[in-house]
Amino acid sequence: MHIIFDGPVRLELEQKHVVLELDRVQLPDHSDFTTAYCVLENIPFQELSIIEKLKDWHLELIQAYRARDWDQCLSGLARLKGQWGGQVDSFYDIIYERVKIYKDTEPGADWDSVVRM
Repeated sequence: MHIIFDGPVRLELEQKHVVLELDRVQLPDHSDFTTAYCVLENIPFQELSIIEKLKDWHLELIQAYRARDWDQCLSGLARLKGQWGGQVDSFYDIIYERVKIYKDTEPGADWDSVVRM
């Protein structure tokens, strides 16, 4: 798995590879955030027939996270963990840890899901 940031390269890569949205990130000394994506090249053969479903589930997870729907996040994570040949599991683990915290202590009203570096 490779990590890229939003831009023209992402559009090119999406023509040949699976590209999944990850976090919105604000880099030091930048006022705007950018979006991080992962590029998957080696999809297990047994998952090829369900790629579109997996992409939909991943998108639903990202949307639930940004909407603060923690229960939906946990449900999505349970469905997605181990998919993509395990390539995205480290990201799913990070989201799981965040969601556990946010379920116990709701983030403030100014929370926008952007990771500030």
